Amino acid sequence: MSVGCTTIGARFDAIVSADAFENLKPAPDIFLAASRILDVPTSETSEAQVLSHDALAGVQAAKSANMRCIAVTTLAEDTLQAAGPSLIRKEIGDISLDDILNGGSGYHNPEKQPSQSISASVQSLPNSYSQEISSFQEKDSVGDAVFSIEGFQGSRRDILRYGSLGIAVSCLLFTVTNWKAMQYASPKAIWNLLLGASSPPFGPKEEESRNERIQQFVNYISDLEKRGTATTVPEFPPKLDWLNTAPLQLRRDLKGKVVLLDFWTYCCINCMHVLPDLEFLEKKYNDKPFVVVGVHSAKFDNEKDLEAIRNAVLRYGISHPVVNDGDMYLWRELGVSSWPTFALVGPNGKLIAQVAGEGRRKDLDDLVKAALIYYGGKQMLNSTPIPLNLEKDNDPRLLTSPLKFPGKLEVDVLNNRLFISDSNHNRIVVTDLDGNFKMQIGSTGEEGFRDGNFDDAMFNRPQGLAYNPKKNLLYVADTENHALRVVDFVDESVRTLAGNGTKGSDYQGGGSGTTQARTF
Repeated sequence: MSVGCTTIGARFDAIVSADAFENLKPAPDIFLAASRILDVPTSETSEAQVLSHDALAGVQAAKSANMRCIAVTTLAEDTLQAAGPSLIRKEIGDISLDDILNGGSGYHNPEKQPSQSISASVQSLPNSYSQEISSFQEKDSVGDAVFSIEGFQGSRRDILRYGSLGIAVSCLLFTVTNWKAMQYASPKAIWNLLLGASSPPFGPKEEESRNERIQQFVNYISDLEKRGTATTVPEFPPKLDWLNTAPLQLRRDLKGKVVLLDFWTYCCINCMHVLPDLEFLEKKYNDKPFVVVGVHSAKFDNEKDLEAIRNAVLRYGISHPVVNDGDMYLWRELGVSSWPTFALVGPNGKLIAQVAGEGRRKDLDDLVKAALIYYGGKQMLNSTPIPLNLEKDNDPRLLTSPLKFPGKLEVDVLNNRLFISDSNHNRIVVTDLDGNFKMQIGSTGEEGFRDGNFDDAMFNRPQGLAYNPKKNLLYVADTENHALRVVDFVDESVRTLAGNGTKGSDYQGGGSGTTQARTF
């Protein structure tokens, strides 16, 4: 306890540290000199001359200056007793208020007196001093106050200690039980989650035109380049497997290009939903220095298999470069935390923006347009196309098989018919139960959305089938058209029951026919 914190200081002419004086030696004149500097009398009748000391010379000097001295036994006890201090205490913490106030008057015996508690000493003080010291004691003991929480009793320090331990154990338990998920995490991802990844504000304004929005993105890119704070996207690690192209390097093959990195995995339905958006961008900016690169970041170990990824590329008709980042190097370096995530990279290898989730076609379109405008104005773009070597052109199975990634089957036993959704040929094939071809429903295999007779109707990756033998109708889930179609074998026609060709977000329903947008 600091003496200066109480009114006990009023009982002394001066309370001062010896460090405040210089050149007071040699002993025994040091305390006499200090008294003269402080203008404090050193007669024995003064009751304000008390010090504590742990050196023999200090005790002797105090005695020469007629000052009462409390000795602390860091030296041999007999040696200190011979010097004749007023009191002897084992440790400086044993010195009580009564020791300081009385200075050991009335007993100079060589035996070490038991230290009296502060509470007992306070009782001998005047009321004003007693109240203030008691108040100080209460404040000083707050840290050791005893609390009771749900039957647990302990000091505040104990509660904080056990609380911190509990939080640490909980974090450890969470990490262990969610180890698979934690493998996808990185310090960068946590930073992005807390502070947000690099991206411009996407909030739409009703009065804002598309040109105004694109200009805002141009300004965002300009500010990003001027500040020089954009993240440098790390290079693709060597020896990674690539599909649809030879291995690419950002600083070599993709230099001068606006690059959209698509972090995906083939088991992710959301990743499949954004493929039409990527195809839209590729077609729109086909003659521009713009490249989409799929960064396959496997969620499960079996998805790291190159052949499985290759089959997914073929099945979904992916025609842009794809790299198999099995160790998720780029994922961690850029702090990606969800599938799908898009990272737009400038022609100088700097990260422009990071966008997560599906349904971001408009945002990506405007960002790409803004990047082409800004970097085109800076003469930083290179329009030389990237050489592609598409997997679909090199797979003999696709060249020889009459079917291309068929999706579903349905059987009409009574009429000896088998219905096959030939998904990647965008048609329905009808055979007998032995597999002999009978007819196809759908035109030449091109993607489309059109009703009509069997030769004119068009589908876009049909999948699920359901046959109604009573009405001789075949219901078709026309997936990429987001429509429910029906094939009528009586009049040999195809018509749309629901859906208008676009993916909807209406989960309530209630519309009729093509006015009701489908959600699948």
